[in-house]
Amino acid sequence: MIRTTTCDYDDDNNNNNNYYENTSTTTTTTRIRRRYYDYSEYILLHYYYYTIILLLHYFN
Repeated sequence: MIRTTTCDYDDDNNNNNNYYENTSTTTTTTRIRRRYYDYSEYILLHYYYYTIILLLHYFN
């Protein structure tokens, strides 16, 4: 499933930063990494979904 977080990605001054480490650089890289993984997981989910639908459509 697609993982979601309650923290806002773009806001550095919000109060929900307790999930991440305190250092600024670590927080930024962690956010970018988590955003990339969520996005790639979303793409892969739809890729497999549409591949199955196309296979079912052409081989019936």
